[in-house]
Amino acid sequence: MFFATSTEALPLAAVAAAKLESELCPTVCHVKFERKGLVTAHYYSRKQGEIRFITIPKSRLQPERKALIAEALVSDIDKLAAITSLMKKFKVKTAALIAVASICEEKEIEKLGVEKI
Repeated sequence: MFFATSTEALPLAAVAAAKLESELCPTVCHVKFERKGLVTAHYYSRKQGEIRFITIPKSRLQPERKALIAEALVSDIDKLAAITSLMKKFKVKTAALIAVASICEEKEIEKLGVEKI
């Protein structure tokens, strides 16, 4: 399962998911949904200086499933921490992070227990 953390990451996640014959799960960061079947995680973004959120369909957070996180530019470590925390809560195994570029320190990403590809 590939989780695209932004609309910019969708092309990267789609290509990677197709190559690995995996499913794709886009996440929502711009419109807050409060409905059954969706899980919303709130976090404080030090980069943006505000409280933000990310929404993922609950059906995609299946226990013991491996997840790959796709992001075009890793620039907000707090967003990545919120996603990995949500996955841990639902016992989803975060396998790796696929990104085009990162402006976050590798140490910060490693602290989250995510391998960087």
